[in-house]
Amino acid sequence: MFYSGLIKVYCRDITINRFKMDDIEICHCNEVMKNEIVKAIREKHLKTVEEVQEATQAGTVCGGCIPDIEEILSEINK
Repeated sequence: MFYSGLIKVYCRDITINRFKMDDIEICHCNEVMKNEIVKAIREKHLKTVEEVQEATQAGTVCGGCIPDIEEILSEINK
């Protein structure tokens, strides 16, 4: 039970900090890193998930990372 609590705290901290990290893998299916997505958004002035998918291939297999892509887009395009 003690270890379970530590795991929850550790996982929560990773979740809170994961979008501050540039080198985290966002799309596991296509091995697309956050810094690749950020670079594409900034250089190509991308505004939608579909544009990010076309530019990086992130989110084009299972779609599980689409919420992460949306969050990155909103973070950059404030």
